[in-house]
Amino acid sequence: MVNVAAKRIAAADPAAAQLIHLASFCGPEPAPLWLFAESPPDILPDPLASAAADPLRLRRAVGLLTRLGLQ
Repeated sequence: MVNVAAKRIAAADPAAAQLIHLASFCGPEPAPLWLFAESPPDILPDPLASAAADPLRLRRAVGLLTRLGLQ
């Protein structure tokens, strides 16, 4: 089930796929969004780096994850 959701995310929004992958290393607690939004651009991989630089794109990526039940 998670694999199906991961494929849907990667197809719909590669930045969201990278976001959920990185957040999975943060543990069971919700990862703070500022952790990604305030990271230096050279730390995050593209396309997540460009999405993190744009608050609207980052919110859309988080919205996709929320709609799929992966908060």
